[in-house]
Amino acid sequence: MMMPSPDLFPDIPQDITRLIFEYAAEDQAHRLTYPLVSKSVQSWVEPVIYREVVVDTHGLFVRTIEDPASTKPPNFFEIHVKTIFIDEIHPQKVAPILKKCSCIISLCLWGVTSLSKPYLSVTTVAPKRLSLAASTLDSNARHFSLPLFRQVTHLDIYCGIGSGSEDMDWSTLNGLKHITHFSVSLDPDEPSYGDIIRSIPVSVRIMILYLVDFDVEDQGIQAIADGQIDDRVVICLVSQTRAPLDYYNKLAHILAKTSWQGLRDGWRYPLTLTQSIWVEAEVAVVRRRLHMAQARGDELSG
Repeated sequence: MMMPSPDLFPDIPQDITRLIFEYAAEDQAHRLTYPLVSKSVQSWVEPVIYREVVVDTHGLFVRTIEDPASTKPPNFFEIHVKTIFIDEIHPQKVAPILKKCSCIISLCLWGVTSLSKPYLSVTTVAPKRLSLAASTLDSNARHFSLPLFRQVTHLDIYCGIGSGSEDMDWSTLNGLKHITHFSVSLDPDEPSYGDIIRSIPVSVRIMILYLVDFDVEDQGIQAIADGQIDDRVVICLVSQTRAPLDYYNKLAHILAKTSWQGLRDGWRYPLTLTQSIWVEAEVAVVRRRLHMAQARGDELSG
């Protein structure tokens, strides 16, 4: 039951009290208890709680936005929800969420498959950061000309086995006017990675190629890792690989490294986490350039 008095701590200035509760609401484990303290505290912490939304199989957020008895203003979610991570919900539930949260800057659709073209053609939602699988796109709309992509700066595509990536029209990447960062997850035996790399626009500063396992002796992989195909491309070794990590030591100076949990958290809480895989990739590019420059210097001096 909420406490009716807004003056919970008379010896502490209200602005300090508010900052304390807003900071406490960053804690994922206990944040849902703070709105119950009082109506004042609820008004302080809910913008923090709803800033980064995770939609999962429990369906709590879906029930919240569909609740006809809700006392929240009609534009509450439009104003306060900035990022959405959608995991394992029915595709028909996606549209109502995006309609209510039309001002999001980051959208991750990891658990959504085969969205039909009408859902993807919604013009009210244009996130700057977007992550989805090729299979999320309707088989007749696997391209980047859809309105959903029009403001994207950071784009992540999963193209593993069974994702339908063979139907992707990678040439339409060139229609993305704002893209600066691009990442793609591929099976190491996927033959199309060369075509994908050659399709990335000139505006892209960093491309990450996520691989769980690969042969360090593979000439194609080596060419990518050495920056021979495109200097902007970085291979990111995702842990849980079958081989021990020291197997990849010969490429250690040019690899970024992460885990599936790290990738997941990066898309779940993009405003909270300060260290991103994009930063790691940029560091890897600089590290590689320095290594190659040193190698050339050694050749000249030798």
